[in-house]
Amino acid sequence: MLALLLLFALDPPLVGDLRNALFDGYQQVLPRTRKSAPAVIVAIDEASLAAHGQWPWPRALMAELLRRIEALRPAAIGVDVLFSESDRFAADGSGDAALARAVSGAKVVLGIAGMSHRQASGPARPT
Repeated sequence: MLALLLLFALDPPLVGDLRNALFDGYQQVLPRTRKSAPAVIVAIDEASLAAHGQWPWPRALMAELLRRIEALRPAAIGVDVLFSESDRFAADGSGDAALARAVSGAKVVLGIAGMSHRQASGPARPT
């Protein structure tokens, strides 16, 4: 028994190959059923640009996209886009307000940039 434990502890290539073959056999006999996808990427592709026009899109459209994604009940939504300026399509701020409403209460993570300082404790805060 001690020799067997030592063999597995040293993990020579033969033991690793045997373990992998055994695992592959388990997967063929009793494969796991997928209950959910761990991550789904919603990208701005050529078809999206053809349908909605050149980037940047109006914030109202971004808000609608976020609402549609949120309706699918994801664990979280990460937005890898910086909204560094006001919505150029809605000078009255209604597009920005629509985006803020779509993000409010949803599990959305937005990136920030332009941090001018870091506090002694805790996260950096925008200025």
